[in-house]
Formats: sequence, C-alpha cells, structure tokens
Amino acid sequence: MSNLLSLLFGCRHKQDRLSRPFTHSNQTYKVCLDCGRHVPYDAVLFRPLTRSEIKETASGGTRCEPGYR
Repeated sequence: MSNLLSLLFGCRHKQDRLSRPFTHSNQTYKVCLDCGRHVPYDAVLFRPLTRSEIKETASGGTRCEPGYR
C-alpha cells in the first residue's frame, strides 16, 4: 500500500531513511534510501534544506560559507 502512495504522491524522504551527508562538486546532500533522490543538506545547520532555501541558493542566495553552492 505504501508503494502505491509513493507512486502517486512521491517519496516523503523520511529523516530516518536518509544516508549520511556527502559533498561533491561543492554541493552537500543526503541520499534518500527509498527512492535514491539527492536531498540538499546544510552542513552548517546539520539539516536538510527546505524548498524555499533551495530556491534562494539557486537564485544566487546569500549563503557565503566556503564550499557551499
């Protein structure tokens, strides 16, 4: 049943089903162990980024930590 819901509504990327953080090409992310999608991650605040934070950084946001982007 949950596979059907994931198919219809997409994966929810539960916190306990994310890998450890990886940094590659100056981008930090976790990988969802259910669907394989990269979930952007803030290595300074130690939490996944929200959709609004992702949009902010994609449009030249104000983050200035080294290695971030």
